Amino acid sequence: MNRSEACEHLRWFYGGEAEACLGLRGVSLEPGFGNDNNDGAETASRRADDCLRYYDISARIRALTPAQERILRVSFTPSRWPMELVRWFEFGPVAALVIAEDGGPHRLRDALAVLKERNPGHSALYLAARVVVSSSAYGLDHELRAIAKDLLRDALLAFIRGPLRS
Repeated sequence: MNRSEACEHLRWFYGGEAEACLGLRGVSLEPGFGNDNNDGAETASRRADDCLRYYDISARIRALTPAQERILRVSFTPSRWPMELVRWFEFGPVAALVIAEDGGPHRLRDALAVLKERNPGHSALYLAARVVVSSSAYGLDHELRAIAKDLLRDALLAFIRGPLRS
């Protein structure tokens, strides 16, 4: 599996398409299940392929560290990030996660503390996204982007390697 295939699998898995493909409310691999078009065997085959894909992705995710799993989840789950954060491309959400959970560089950690104080009703991840957007004002946007890029790269590589088989 290469990087683009891994990204495609993760978008499928975290984006909700996996559940839609599998019809997780009642999976059946029997030909003709819920199908009036006489192409039940093709539908069952496609569903079986989706089940195998889901199982493979799940096994790879379970083999990750909790931090790596969070990085992939926040990167590949569709959400409504502030537009400025989206301009960070794939690294923005990871950078927000770094700030929210690890604090990041001290000036950004201080900025997050101020935002939390002023906005007690907002989630730490949302407020961290606001800090990432303002990181250029602190002269830390390049450092933060490099940290986020490395974390995402490492998590993707661990996903691609998959679980160790004995």
